[in-house]
Amino acid sequence: MRVFLASIPLTDVRVAVIGGGEAALAKLRLFTTSPAALSWFAVGEVADRREWPNGAPEPVFTEPTAEHLAGARLVFIAVENAGDAARLAAMARTTGAQVNVVDRPHLSDFQTPALIDRDQVVVGVATGGLGPILARDLRSRIEAVLPAALGPLARLAGELRETVKASVPDFMARRRFWERAFRGPAADLVAHGREAEARREMLRLLNVAAP
Repeated sequence: MRVFLASIPLTDVRVAVIGGGEAALAKLRLFTTSPAALSWFAVGEVADRREWPNGAPEPVFTEPTAEHLAGARLVFIAVENAGDAARLAAMARTTGAQVNVVDRPHLSDFQTPALIDRDQVVVGVATGGLGPILARDLRSRIEAVLPAALGPLARLAGELRETVKASVPDFMARRRFWERAFRGPAADLVAHGREAEARREMLRLLNVAAP
């Protein structure tokens, strides 16, 4: 394994995007529906307003300073000039941020995988920045076979997690419960938008598993 994918909770996390073109917009789109506090420094040539992602923050039309980036956990830099990119990356690191410089792996602390976003469930395909088109093609193939209702199913599981843990203290028995829950009628009910019925089915399974 040459790269390691780590999931970063985004609640109360600050994310900054530097750049004004399509590459910057692509990074903004990753976070517009997340709970992250998103900042956008639209330096260089800026895309037409009609192309800005829904939910994107109002851009700051100035190059950020270290003070602007203070407290940011992740900083994405999407500027054309390599010298400017290297300078901004070095400055961002002084604030303690992890830096991604678009299309310049040698300047980056991490790479952005090709993501399949199902709300609570996120699947990533990474090539370490060496084959982004390959990662996107693989993402499309995987996305085609994943149910659209994975997010609601995971959210329901999260709501019941502590109840299940308290009712079924044995680890292996708890594992068998979740296998039945995710592979049986409850998952099918969620897939058809019948979440209340799915919850009742999970609770029925739990009553069976608890003894």
